[in-house]
Amino acid sequence: AEAKAPRGPFGCHRRVSRNFQAALERMRDRRIAPLDCGGPSPGCGAAARIAPVALFYTNRPDDLARAVIETSLVTHRDPRAVAAALAVARAIAQSVAGEKNLAPRGRAEVLVEQVRRDEAILLNEYGRHSLAAAAGGAAGSRTATGRPPAPLFSDSLALLPRLLEESDDALAFESIVREANRCSPERPVRDPSEGFAVAATLTALYLALGGRSFAETMEMALGLGRDAHDLGAMAGAVVAARDGIEAIPDPLIRGLFNAGQIRLRAENLLAGKIDYSTWRGVVELESEAAAAEERERRRLAAEWDKAGLLVKTKPRPRPAPEPPPFAPPPDLWLRSKEKRERERLKAAREADRREKRKQKRGA
Repeated sequence: AEAKAPRGPFGCHRRVSRNFQAALERMRDRRIAPLDCGGPSPGCGAAARIAPVALFYTNRPDDLARAVIETSLVTHRDPRAVAAALAVARAIAQSVAGEKNLAPRGRAEVLVEQVRRDEAILLNEYGRHSLAAAAGGAAGSRTATGRPPAPLFSDSLALLPRLLEESDDALAFESIVREANRCSPERPVRDPSEGFAVAATLTALYLALGGRSFAETMEMALGLGRDAHDLGAMAGAVVAARDGIEAIPDPLIRGLFNAGQIRLRAENLLAGKIDYSTWRGVVELESEAAAAEERERRRLAAEWDKAGLLVKTKPRPRPAPEPPPFAPPPDLWLRSKEKRERERLKAAREADRREKRKQKRGA
């Protein structure tokens, strides 16, 4: 949060969401506890980044839930977002621990039960940090208004075993969209790949647990559009944990920025022993990535401009502000008057300095 990278208004982080930006601002305030820094977003950002935690705690399943919850609450306090991260982490841990030999429906049924237990920990032990009222507070309770609680994420996840058994992609995506809209999204969900935690995470797990290869999974995830980057991160992590690095096409690894450091971190996390002396700092790596991204952007812009492919649009002129239909409050008018007077005096001083410099040069 404190890092200052070139062109990076939010530390060394690039392409971040408004929810993450707000969380970073809260992290800078030392009075706010880390578990209270998260925003109210019900998105899938925490689930998309949870793979390293799942790898590190694979051999400690009892500690996995609390580690995932505490990692997620730093940016997401909505219980659906945190439970989505628990589901992805458990699916990765399943794959690494050897449960990959179960049939897709069997894996999904085990996953549902694990997430139900983990969700109870979230709501009962971390309720004061999460926005537990969105899920009805403690498991089985009612909201403060007396209404029945909204569906828990694990209730939605229970749809997955049947979808995997039927193995009908069109029906699965339609069912996921319908289920997501039942779970009080911020706005209506129209696509299974939208960033709402229920929609995106169910879609990613459906793709990842369906027995497809890494290449097939990624092609489907990215082809769905919308929040395809999050879908790819979640589904790709589960499938790669199941099939190993050999399943990832070699050209994808060769073209990966900082591939060596990513591999090193993955090996350390899986072994449960981290040697920080071999790790390069995140700020340094992200600053390099930002610079490389900017160079590539300029190169492509020049190349497309030369080929006549770059469409240049003139900036639209800003319309003149319309006068308010009523007089501004006196305090606002006075502030505006004072501001104009300061600007007039500043311009006068600047003109005086220019005149004096001109006289010196003449002398």
